[in-house]
Amino acid sequence: MSDTRDSPHPLIGREEQHAWLVEELRDPSTSGILLLGEAGIGKTALAAAVTDGLAPGLRVLRIRGSAVLREVPFGALSGLLNGLPPEDTVQFVAVLRRVVQALGGIPQTGNDLPLLVVDDAHDLDASSVTLIAQLLGMRRARALFLARPAPALPQGLAELVADGLVASVPVEPLMLDQVEALCAALLGGPVSAGFVHAVDHVTRGNPLFVRLFVRDAVTRRFVTETAGVWQADRELPPLGAHLTDIVSAALGPLDPAQREAMELLAVGGPLPGDQALQHIGQGVLQRLLGDGWIRMGDDGAFEVEHPLHAEALRVSIPTARRVMLQRRVLAGATAPPRDIEEIHRRAALALEAGVVLDDGILLAAATSANRSADSGFAVQAIQAIRSPGLQRRCLVELAWARVNGGLLDEALDLIADALEAPAPPDVLRAGTMLALEVRMRGLEPADAMRGDIDRWEQSLHRAAPGTPDARAVAVGRSITALALEGAPVDAVALRTVADDDAAPQPARLAALLALAVFSVGAGRPCDAARLARRALGSVGTDADTVAYHSHALSLELFALAVAGEWDTARATAEARLRRGARRTHFVAGWLDLLDGVRALREGRFPVAQARLRLAVQALHTTDHLHLLPWVSGLAAYAALLAGDQRKAALLVEEGAAEASGGTLLTRMLGRVYTVAVTAALEADVEGIPQLVRLADDAEAAGLPLVAVTALDQALVLGDRTVFARIAALTASCDGREQALLHAFAAAGADGDAERLLAAGESALAAGYRPLAAGCFERAREVYEKRREPAAARRAQKKLTSVSAEFQGPTTTETVRLPGAVRLTPREIAVVSLVLQGLSNREIADRHGTSVRTVEGHLYRIFMKFGVNRREDLHLFARET
Repeated sequence: MSDTRDSPHPLIGREEQHAWLVEELRDPSTSGILLLGEAGIGKTALAAAVTDGLAPGLRVLRIRGSAVLREVPFGALSGLLNGLPPEDTVQFVAVLRRVVQALGGIPQTGNDLPLLVVDDAHDLDASSVTLIAQLLGMRRARALFLARPAPALPQGLAELVADGLVASVPVEPLMLDQVEALCAALLGGPVSAGFVHAVDHVTRGNPLFVRLFVRDAVTRRFVTETAGVWQADRELPPLGAHLTDIVSAALGPLDPAQREAMELLAVGGPLPGDQALQHIGQGVLQRLLGDGWIRMGDDGAFEVEHPLHAEALRVSIPTARRVMLQRRVLAGATAPPRDIEEIHRRAALALEAGVVLDDGILLAAATSANRSADSGFAVQAIQAIRSPGLQRRCLVELAWARVNGGLLDEALDLIADALEAPAPPDVLRAGTMLALEVRMRGLEPADAMRGDIDRWEQSLHRAAPGTPDARAVAVGRSITALALEGAPVDAVALRTVADDDAAPQPARLAALLALAVFSVGAGRPCDAARLARRALGSVGTDADTVAYHSHALSLELFALAVAGEWDTARATAEARLRRGARRTHFVAGWLDLLDGVRALREGRFPVAQARLRLAVQALHTTDHLHLLPWVSGLAAYAALLAGDQRKAALLVEEGAAEASGGTLLTRMLGRVYTVAVTAALEADVEGIPQLVRLADDAEAAGLPLVAVTALDQALVLGDRTVFARIAALTASCDGREQALLHAFAAAGADGDAERLLAAGESALAAGYRPLAAGCFERAREVYEKRREPAAARRAQKKLTSVSAEFQGPTTTETVRLPGAVRLTPREIAVVSLVLQGLSNREIADRHGTSVRTVEGHLYRIFMKFGVNRREDLHLFARET
């Protein structure tokens, strides 16, 4: 689509407030309501919807305050005073009479009092406020005031609120999910979480600003539609002219000194406290802080409070002045950069202002940008590096830029140039690691990866015998093993390097992250998350360690997602977005992935399908861990559970293309879900044996997590023989999700119905509804086998209750779900005939069997549905 839809769903996020306001204004005892909110927050649209929702034919008189007429008596009512003698326009009684006449002249049905809709009530003159108060007191009208919190309300209106005659109702900014709904409505389709977060950060949930910002992004093609999903292609755009004008008008109250300070912070902020004091001065800073224009972070740095104010200032500052401010900030930045964000900020300022910057900072900025898929900025920074000694390292980063663009062969050519002898150890390390990355993406032959490692080792021996970098070679071999079948990972060697203070820091970081991947596959995702956090804490501001930041953060999020620690994972991802909301690429897919996995485990299948679809699209550009095989499999599985069999089949087909790259862990996880989905779609009896064989292969490869996942899917498809094996595999796992599955499997293996019920309650308390349903279903089966019908009915009641909370179909006609009502083919046929109204005798005759056999089928069917009569079965089937 070429532009946004300007007027869809004006009340997104306001539905409940709208209903409440209509109800209040229908109450005869309500004198007035004040809607209080910032400009653009949606007060006018809300008021219009409210008046439309009141009684048809209601008399409505619209009045608007004006800053120009605020000191003019009855200025807000001047439009009603035409024809009055000049001397009467300032007489209270004369004006009151004219307003009452105006109210009476509006046609109305019914006996409701007329409604005054007073827009911009913060600009009402005192006389108009007094007159409106008189009308309210005389019960000649009611009022709906619309005002901004600043400037302060007129005294008379503030007194009406204080006296309780007018109820003050805040109109708040939209919440994140409401911003997402508005973006989706404006764009006409689903929107990636990264883009939504960026819009929310910049606009602070102001609906007008959201509309204008999204429209600008579409017009300038900074947000585009790919495979039905809207996402940002690169950094979000500067503000368009219309939005800039609106926001700039809000900056009018600033005096010249304050505006200059705001411009400096907009261009160069956040500024460390000492630098801010040096450039701005304490008095101006205090005034800006006191008025809420700026804020001070936890680290003592100052920045503009509202992102839109900073954006508008940056756009409106003339180029020459902006360059002057940039150089001023850089001249005062004498201390080393504190973190990756400051590295990027300094490099961006220097590149735009034409200032020579330390090559180490530029290289670190290029490295960080490449790992965030911002290759354009990375190339700019590389081209500004002057040191001949860094040229080979620059070739490696240019190769990264080619990788981000999908030009893998060109990347390998650049790496080969960089590694030509004699290459320094840091180039050998960075180049070889990138070569492994490239080969893993395409799953090149094992010999190619091993050859890279051998050449690295030989080059080190020739160029720097005895160098500590030799330890990194062992890490490289383990990274290769993570990608290949039949290549065991040497975890002991990895831990040795990770704990070796003499090893180069990049080698230690790589060892920690390789160990984390190994730990996830071993079923210890919590341990993996700790290793990834340890690596993050070791990342400095030099290019060699900055290179691992994005990978470490991705790995922490992956481990937390596998462990079921969704809240912690989401908070981590959101914190990263807040630090760099305009550069959304790096975490664009993670929020969708985390939400999708959580929705899948909670039984919210349509939500899971939508979110995982978004994640797949985002990860096509920023997949640090080669997760696409796993996520594509999950997306297909979610589509199946949501009842979208066509989409599930399509995703299985697309996922086959993703299954060739990445680590053995993610490839096998993807394969598990592909087999499970295919078996369900095609009713393939070979599905369970295939999954069991996958579990055997995974266990042999040292991947218990994959083995558990495969056996769990076999269990979903009906294999009750895998309980003991799942219990044994999960006994040493450390994730919350794995602990819940262990409790289920252990109780199932022992045939302990009471423990199964307890496991189900624990799973339900943790939000794992499908798992809870599986526990209750197995408990019912155990009770039935023990011939305890009352206990079986109790378990079935729990099963029916939790299954009813699933979002999406839960019957065998669509897909076999954990805990769904499962009928045998003969039971399905019996239900079909019951629904057609046939008696037991007629069903028996139709099937050539006895009435007693039909009654036995019906008994088991009633147990499964949790009903007692044929009529209840009919109602249940109709509802489902």
